[in-house]
Amino acid sequence: MGTTGTDVVFVLDTTGSMSLYIDQMKTFIRNYSSKIKEMNGRVGLVVYRDAGDEYTAKKVSDLQSDTTDLLNQLDRVTVDGGGDDPEAALHASMVAMNEMKWQKGATKAIILLTDAGYHEPDKVDGSTLAAVAKRSLDIDPVNIYPVVEKHLEGSYEDMASQTTGQVIVSGGENDTIAALSKALTKIKNRPNAKLKIGEYYAEVGQKITFDASDSYVVDGDITKYEWDFDGDGKIDQTTTSPVASHVYTEKFDGVMQVRMSASNDTVSNISAPVKVGIKPNLPVGPGAPQVLAKIIERNGNKATIRLNWQPVDELSSRWLVSLDDTNLGYTVGEQRQLDITDVDVSTSRKVTVTGVKADGYAGKPATVQVDNEIPAPNPEGPTSRPCPYKIRVGLFTIACRYQKATFGGWSFYWMVWYIVRS
Repeated sequence: MGTTGTDVVFVLDTTGSMSLYIDQMKTFIRNYSSKIKEMNGRVGLVVYRDAGDEYTAKKVSDLQSDTTDLLNQLDRVTVDGGGDDPEAALHASMVAMNEMKWQKGATKAIILLTDAGYHEPDKVDGSTLAAVAKRSLDIDPVNIYPVVEKHLEGSYEDMASQTTGQVIVSGGENDTIAALSKALTKIKNRPNAKLKIGEYYAEVGQKITFDASDSYVVDGDITKYEWDFDGDGKIDQTTTSPVASHVYTEKFDGVMQVRMSASNDTVSNISAPVKVGIKPNLPVGPGAPQVLAKIIERNGNKATIRLNWQPVDELSSRWLVSLDDTNLGYTVGEQRQLDITDVDVSTSRKVTVTGVKADGYAGKPATVQVDNEIPAPNPEGPTSRPCPYKIRVGLFTIACRYQKATFGGWSFYWMVWYIVRS
């Protein structure tokens, strides 16, 4: 299950021979609606026929957690058309991928129910299996689970394999509910595939390390990782380790994928954009502020540090303050000064201020070091000090001070008188 749940689209062949399959599917949806909700799932529906029929493929129910609309649309479905055995399954798969509102972070799958093969290239839009597989990767990805009878298993093996799905063999129209249940169980129990980085940038010739070690499967172990570094559907490296490295020897702007096989007979994959020799288009963040920090109070090795900062632009809505590697928290509004109390200054400390935009994008940090030095006392004492004598005369005051004078090893104070206006 993905971080935001499971999106499953049923792609349904509605040609003339599918009437009993559709009735079985309605029963399945009614019986399994609670299971879909347990998976934090959303379901959608695409129906298809073939070129020259009343329609070729269309979305009739978008992805949603409530199955009511899907069931209502199923009740309106009629069967007709077809004629030749293969149908427009590739075109229908592209319609599902392109028109559904897939949720970012959700695990995504198509369950394709049919009793016929498919045209390649498709007679409606020219779609090929390679194009469907590439589109599935672009969407994070989408895996296809064809539910077909035994004699069609070989025909759909490539579609399932190239999109990292699995063929579910049905015993016929009376076995449809069990087959759909098996497909949904496979989707639920397959590995939760994750990459530590969602998008990769590198220079030509620079090694990129892909790390899928956060991936897991609930009721088994991941036994194999198959790495496709350029998203062409061909496996470039197979490992039992979740980490692999690759060097791109020329400029590249595409996707990579890693496929995972688990001991519970399920498969999954994850894809990510890779840009080699292309600079990332980063958002503009706040610039590094001007920062000053000093100790204003001290008791032994405990001190209060006063922090002042000024922005260099107007992009920040708040400020993150850190002491060494510890984030102390955020200040908001117009606050530009902060006293950090009870700081251990037995060693030098670093204070960092980082501007953060309203959308959460952090800018460049500014760091200053606060040293633990204690100002050395003046061993010679003050060079002057006041004396207690003052004489007020009209608008003037005659005052005095003691001024220090040193000759050789001797020091003494002599009295200096001066006049100031009162």
